[in-house]
Amino acid sequence: MAKAELKLCPFCGGEAEIKDHGMSTGGWMISCNNINNSPDKISCGVLMSCSADYTARTLKEIHENAKQRTIVAWNTRTQAKDKDNG
Repeated sequence: MAKAELKLCPFCGGEAEIKDHGMSTGGWMISCNNINNSPDKISCGVLMSCSADYTARTLKEIHENAKQRTIVAWNTRTQAKDKDNG
């Protein structure tokens, strides 16, 4: 899989940030941290995560796969489909 580049928030156009939630879970989460101009400084608050494809051979490959799947899902504005929920 080619490395995907993270796009802006699909709802507000703000900068998106990807955070690593640990190799043991394969977990990554993308969020929009754009703060609007309201007095209470509410953030956009859009979040997305995606599960890994556990057919990879090593934990590192699983972790990188999860990152790329999360970025692709964010960029296409949909969750990656589960094999079971297809």
